[in-house]
Amino acid sequence: MSKTKEEYAEILYQNLIQKYEEKEKEISSDFMRKLERYILFEVVDNRWREHLKALDGLRESIYLRAYGQRDPIVEYKLISGQIFEQMIKNIQEQTTSYLFKIVIKEEEEKTEVEEEVKEMGNSKKEIKEGTCSCGSGKLFEKCCGR
Repeated sequence: MSKTKEEYAEILYQNLIQKYEEKEKEISSDFMRKLERYILFEVVDNRWREHLKALDGLRESIYLRAYGQRDPIVEYKLISGQIFEQMIKNIQEQTTSYLFKIVIKEEEEKTEVEEEVKEMGNSKKEIKEGTCSCGSGKLFEKCCGR
């Protein structure tokens, strides 16, 4: 008997859950939650910046729709909604991808990664107070921190 798409999807889903639980057992559950939060924060931050840039580009080009006898405000709302939905989908995909790709081999490396995660959290606070990390030389608040 051949299986339906739903049966294949369920088998794939169960395999993914099993792999994720194995990875969680490999590293501690507490560390996995910290890692999930960190990865999610980074992905959301990056995707949100891209989303804002896309909205700026849309805002600049939306008035061309008026030449096509379309209401620019209605078009902006429709397209920006589609862009937002795509951003949410990208966040889900990228977060899942990173969580499954991450590899921690030894206990020493695990503590090193934990320290790096803590340092990255601290460095973000330091960056906000100092110059921007993009290399522009401007203060973070006046450049990428808007």
